[in-house]
Amino acid sequence: MHFIVALLVGSFLLSGVEGSKCPATINVNCTTLDVKAYAGRWFEQTHSKSFVWDLDCKCISADYTIHSTSPLKIGVNNTCVNKKTGRPHSDIGRAKANSTATGECALEVAFFADFYGPYLVVDTDYKTYSIVVSCLTGAMASFSDIWILSRQQQLPKPTLNMLMTKLKTLGFDYSDVVYTQQTSC
Repeated sequence: MHFIVALLVGSFLLSGVEGSKCPATINVNCTTLDVKAYAGRWFEQTHSKSFVWDLDCKCISADYTIHSTSPLKIGVNNTCVNKKTGRPHSDIGRAKANSTATGECALEVAFFADFYGPYLVVDTDYKTYSIVVSCLTGAMASFSDIWILSRQQQLPKPTLNMLMTKLKTLGFDYSDVVYTQQTSC
């Protein structure tokens, strides 16, 4: 348990120092999340370096399962393979509607106790890609994490480049991008 708390605190502090940065105003292309279309398996293509859960991981995916639509409850199963040991790792979480968000595809996700964090789908076509951000600004520190997800294990390079350009156009600083290894899984 102490390790998990240290990991969360370390991630929070590290992510506020260097790394991805969200713009002051986030313009989203996704205004109403179609939960049924979003459910299923997504493969991580990129993540922010400050997101420490992915440290030493490859073959990262997330499975979203609808448990209830009213109120919205979604099961989240993040999995990866440890690069050093070759062993699979999984974290089970849950998501719910973000009660303070209007006009955007916003959820809150928790993996540890009731520590919910923001999960904003900036853009998705539901069939190919999803751009997701988690942006928090506080008095002591702030953090911004960005992910590009896809329905296929490896997104074609032109599509990935287009999504990176889209993030930049929307004002995100994704200079700490880490490309997720999705081979030898």
